[in-house]
Amino acid sequence: MRYRIDLGGKAALLLVAMLFGSSTTLDAQAFPYTRPNWEWGAVPLLAAGAYFADGTTDNVLGLTRVEIQALDPSAVNWFDRYATRQFSKAWQTTSDVLLFASIAGAFATIGPSGGEDYWTGLVMLFEVEAVTRIVTSVAKATVRRTRPYAHNVQLTVDQRLAKAEDEGDVNLSFFSGHSSAAFAAAVYASTYFQNVYPDSRWNTHMWIGTLAAATGTAFGRMKAGKHYLSDVMVGAAVGVGIALAIPRLHRRDDDEGGAGSQSRFGQVSVGFRIGVGPGR
Repeated sequence: MRYRIDLGGKAALLLVAMLFGSSTTLDAQAFPYTRPNWEWGAVPLLAAGAYFADGTTDNVLGLTRVEIQALDPSAVNWFDRYATRQFSKAWQTTSDVLLFASIAGAFATIGPSGGEDYWTGLVMLFEVEAVTRIVTSVAKATVRRTRPYAHNVQLTVDQRLAKAEDEGDVNLSFFSGHSSAAFAAAVYASTYFQNVYPDSRWNTHMWIGTLAAATGTAFGRMKAGKHYLSDVMVGAAVGVGIALAIPRLHRRDDDEGGAGSQSRFGQVSVGFRIGVGPGR
């Protein structure tokens, strides 16, 4: 249920982006992306796949009191052991907020384009997040790794058991869904912005800002005791890879207006630049 609610939250963000996107349109010849024919069949399949992939984690059982008592943090590899000493509700909330900000930021990056180009950007973002969700959910359901907080001897067995029962995902640590989704959104937003506005002076700021938010998300998951370092590193790598691959599949050929094409959106992008620039 928790994953479906999370998926619903992303759908709500998509709706907001649809409602408040700018009506400004780009020159179709200059826009660097296109909608391939295979996409009409791929989108519904990805939507169904993301929904059912989330369901694969529903059958992963939690831990009993005896099983939690038997957990030994020294059995965790040295690389990941730091996370077994971490537990913070504040950092857990912070990671949730940063993830929401990363995805909302990706929607906002697409917003000013408008028209058919706007929908192309939205569909690509949906595909990035859907594929990321499918890969993440299948990995969690397959690996069934126990979360770090369950090993944390600074907490009582009752505290660890209560958290495990309350959240229902104690054995879904590998790999970090927050990290994969945040880095997917960050890299997609920055790649999209850089390719649509290749001459913008905000390109570097976009990369720094989006990757900082994604890194903060991943760090927050460790500080919350929800994930090991290896969980967030693998999650980040998966998100980055998917966010680079899917837009690449939508790039126009050079003779159709590819990466080297100059978008006329530069004429009307001042308002958007002010909205995302430093100090705002």
